[in-house]
Amino acid sequence: MKIWQGIVLSLAAIIVLTVTVPMFTNPLRRPRSMVTNYILNLTPIGMHIDDVVEIVESRDDWRVHYISYEWGFMHPRHGARDGWPTSRSGHPIIGEQSIRVHAGMYRAWYKLFFNTFVGVFWGFDEDGKLIEIFVWKSIDAL
Repeated sequence: MKIWQGIVLSLAAIIVLTVTVPMFTNPLRRPRSMVTNYILNLTPIGMHIDDVVEIVESRDDWRVHYISYEWGFMHPRHGARDGWPTSRSGHPIIGEQSIRVHAGMYRAWYKLFFNTFVGVFWGFDEDGKLIEIFVWKSIDAL
C-alpha cells in the first residue's frame, strides 16, 4: 500500500507543479485583473504616450498592432459611459490616443487544443497622458 501512496503523491505533486509553475514564470497566465496590475506597474496611469511607446517597443515578446495619436480604443467590455463618445456598437471610445499590443499567448494544460491570446490596450487623453488600460484575453482553437 505504501508504494501506491508514494505514486499518488508523486502524481499529485507533478500536477500541482504543472499548474502553478507556469503562473509564476509567465505573468500573462494569471487572471486578467492580475495581468492588469502587472501592466499598470510597467506603465502607470498618467504616464505619457511616448514613454509607453518606448517601453512597448523595447519588449521583444510584445507585438505592436497599432500606435495612434489620432483616436482612442473601443472598450469591448463596457457599455456607454457618461461623457465618453461611443462606437456604432455602443462601446465607449477610451481616450484621444491609443496603443494596442499583442503581449503573448499560452496554452493551459487542461485546454490542450486551445491557445489563449493576451492583448493590451492603452488609452490616453488629448495631452498624451495614460488614462486607462484594458487587458483582453481570447481563447482560440488551434
